[in-house]
This record gives sequence, structure tokens and C-alpha cells, in this order.
Amino acid sequence: MTKRERLLGAKGWRGRGLDALVGGLAVLGLAPFHIWPLFLLCFGWLALRWARAAAEPSHAAKLCRSRGFWFGFGYFLFGLFWIGSAFIARGPSFIPLMIPAVLLLCSALSFFWALAGHFYAKLKPQGLWTAAVFASLLSAAEITRGHIFSGFPWNLPGYVFKAGTAPSQLASVIGIYGLSFLVCLLAGYLAHYLAPYLGSTNEEQGGAAKAPTARLSVSARRAGLIFLGGLLALYGFGVLRLSLAAPIEFHPDVNLRIVQTPFAQKDNLNPNGSVEIANAYLATTASAGLENVTHVIWPEGSVNGLALENEPLLRAASDLFLSFDNSPPHWLISTLREDRRAGPNSQAISHYYNSSAAIEFSPDGSAAISAINDKLKLVPFGEGLPYADIVEKLGVSPMSTAASFVTPAPAKELANFPDLPKLSPQICYEIIFTGMTPRKADAAQWILNQSNDGWYGQSTGPRQHANQAAYRAIEEGLPIVRSAGNGISGVIDPYGRWHSRAEPKDNIALDTRLPKRIKTPVYSPKIIWLLILINIAICLLYSYRRSKQRGAVIDYI
Repeated sequence: MTKRERLLGAKGWRGRGLDALVGGLAVLGLAPFHIWPLFLLCFGWLALRWARAAAEPSHAAKLCRSRGFWFGFGYFLFGLFWIGSAFIARGPSFIPLMIPAVLLLCSALSFFWALAGHFYAKLKPQGLWTAAVFASLLSAAEITRGHIFSGFPWNLPGYVFKAGTAPSQLASVIGIYGLSFLVCLLAGYLAHYLAPYLGSTNEEQGGAAKAPTARLSVSARRAGLIFLGGLLALYGFGVLRLSLAAPIEFHPDVNLRIVQTPFAQKDNLNPNGSVEIANAYLATTASAGLENVTHVIWPEGSVNGLALENEPLLRAASDLFLSFDNSPPHWLISTLREDRRAGPNSQAISHYYNSSAAIEFSPDGSAAISAINDKLKLVPFGEGLPYADIVEKLGVSPMSTAASFVTPAPAKELANFPDLPKLSPQICYEIIFTGMTPRKADAAQWILNQSNDGWYGQSTGPRQHANQAAYRAIEEGLPIVRSAGNGISGVIDPYGRWHSRAEPKDNIALDTRLPKRIKTPVYSPKIIWLLILINIAICLLYSYRRSKQRGAVIDYI
């Protein structure tokens, strides 16, 4: 047995460590690196490891579950390590929870890949079917983790391609989940092509690898041709779409100022520090040219607490805007807001919402809230939880706010902000969820994404977030205006390309225009249901084919 064969067949903690290491290495395929060939090779490793384990005469399901879990654990640990920064920023009492919380989250996400491995072992795919079954099961796992228990679709395989480039354009047709399926399919066919060179074949039923035969070589060559054909088609579609794209048009009489000022998240949670951060944002907002600006946009995190009730802040903003012009710009901020309602025994109960708000100032200096749009998707434990009122009574407090847990909006609605086309406000990580923009007759013309990326620390997190946000522009055919504290801010055109951009450490008042939308792409969130049916159909078709060949029914469970 060669060294390569021993690596592919490694078991025990040596095998688990290898799987976790290769899974972690795959993260280099995501933002900001986008080394997608390495990503495909790493996922190809998982495909080969599953094929090898499924061929074992005993304990095949256990082996596949283990390999899926540990590969996923490495992938999520190296891709989401920045979550620990949130615990450090929150204060000493939260730091002891950091390591167990991160490990628990990575384990929970890896469970879906372990489940995919279990069904792979039961199906025992062979030949060219290995790639299709691999992609179907892993795709189903990703769809599930992106939706169940509120979902967390961070770092889906489709994000391996930088938004705005040619291969990312297929998301306008099949969305990020369809693109993720295609990436897994390409990785599966690449693995099948490389299998003979690594001393592994997908055809054997015994535990040991056999030397490749002429028939297997033909199978491998076909897999290689499918891989190259799929890659060329992916790039070809994107190149064609971008080459046919008309020049981007802009809304007249809309001049935006996106304010970017670096700050430390731990200071944001401190009352004195939060005042200094707000003052820094006011100072940057006061850059030359404010008189030509129609809307000033601040990110989430620029104001801590209840900004709409912060009279000194509103007065300072009013004085600043009016010092430039008697027609002050509208101010778009992201803030907590309080809604007091009558509860049992006529007792007033406070409900808190994370909101995007538009504030307008009159020439006499008074401020008025002209529009509010509340956040629907809340960060679990960070902002909200099911039965949060009961959890709070147990002494559990939220990560991202010093107030109570936040209440989610009843539904995601479009917004009418003054002197702006109709928009879809998506606060913080709402932007990573496909289909968050309501598709109505009176459709949104753009997306506003206000975020506080300071929770990520000095990590790859802000760039991962920005790349995922840009994919919503491709799916919806809408421009995105992104204001991200300590993240990447700017304007993304409907093809996922950055029209203007500010980096996390920039201290800048970014003046920019608002692009117009393009024709609504083919993609619809309902395509996810079609993808689920395709995944099920592939697995059922293969199981039927195999059972017919063997004259027996396969045991799935």
C-alpha cells in the first residue's frame, strides 16, 4: 500500500486530524483568498474519503459520519474562529464561554455533514454516480443548515467564487444554493478523475483499493471531461452575461454619503466609549461637500443604545447638518428602538427592536423620524432567542446589546425612506439569507445593508460578510448600499461588482451615487425547492438503479 493510499484510508485520530486539517485548508478558497482550485481539491478529498469508507465491509456508515463531521469541523472552525472576538469584546464574564461556545457551534454545523456522510454510506455510489450523490447529499445538508432553527448559511460552498467575477454570475439563475451544488459536483468529478492516480477507485466493494483497470480509466477520463466542461460552462455563462451588461445607470438627485470610522467593539459597549465613537462619526460626516449630499448613512454600531431617544446626539447631528446648508440631508442610522405595550395587569412592557431609521431635520433644528424598518432575522444568543422572556429570567443576557433580548419584526417589509426609491433594509447578517428581499408588484429598487462588523475583530470575517452580501445583488438584480462599521462599505452594482468601496480601517466620508436596478434575474427563492427535488431524485434514481441491478432493496437507515 502506497503512502497516498494510507492517507486516504487513515482511521482513528490520525484520520480525524487529517480530515479536520483539510477541511480547514478549504477555507483558503473563501474570501478574502478565493483560491478556488484548492477548495475543490479539499472537497474532493472528502469525496474520496467517503468513497473509501463506503466500500468498507463493516462500519461504513460510522466511518462516513466521522469523516464528514471532522472535515466539517475543521472547515467551520477555521472559517468562523472570529466568533471568539465577540466574547472578548463583551467583557470578562463572557470570555470563559468563548471556547465552548465556538466549539459547540462548529460541532452543531458539522452534524449536518456527518448526516450526509451517513446516507452516502448507505447508498454506496459507484462510478460517475459518486460525484452526483456526493453533491446531492452535501447540498441537502447545506440547505438544511441554512434554514433549520433560524438557519446560519455562512460560508456556503458557492461563495468560493468572488462576487462580481464571471463564475459568480450563475447565481442570477440558480442562486447561491444552486451554485453550491455545482461546486460540490465539480469537486466530486475532480475526485473521481484523480482517484486512479491516488491508488483509490470508487468501484471496489472491498476495503482495500485495487489497481485501476482500463474500464476505470475510461470512467476517470469521462469524469475529467465533465469537470472541465462544467468549469468552462460556468465561466462562459458569466463572461457572456457581463459582456452583454449595459452600462449602469444612476438615480438622479440622490447623492449618498457613507460614513466609515474605525472603532473597537469593546469601546462601543462602554457608555463613554460609545459617545466618543458617535462624535468621531459626526466629525467624519462633517467632511467637505456635505451641502451636496442628500442622504448620510451610518452603520449599525455607530450609535449604541436608543439613538432615537438620544436628544444630545440628535441635537448635535442637527447642528452639524444645518451648519452646511438650510436644506439638511436625511440621516439613515441603525439603532435599537423601544416599543412599550400594555401587558398583564395593565403593566407596561418594553419591547426592543433592531431598526433601520430615517431621520429628517427641519430648518428650525427639530428632528423627526420619517421611516422605520425592523430587523427580522436575529442573531441567536446575540440578539434574540425563542422564548427570550423565559431565558432572560434564567439570567442569560444577550451578546450584542446591554438591553433585553430583541424582538423580531413580524415580517420583512419594504421601506419608503424620504426622497429615495423603495428599498429593502437588511440589517447586519440578514444580508446572508437569500430571498430576504420581498418580491412584490411595487418592487424594491435597492438594498440597504447596515452592519456592525466590529464583532469579527481583525479577521477574515468582514470580507466573508461583504462577499456574501454582494451575492444578494446578483440574485436580485438590485444594487446594494453597504454601510458596515469596521467592515467593507460602499456601493455594489446589480452584478455584484463594487462601484465604490471603503476598507475596514478607512476613516472616510464616501460620497457616491445610487445605481438603478436591472431586469429581475431568473433566480427565485423557490428554486431552492427545485434543488431539493433534484437532490432527492438523484439519490432515489441511483438507489433504484442499484437495487434493480442487485435484485434487492437498499437499507437506507
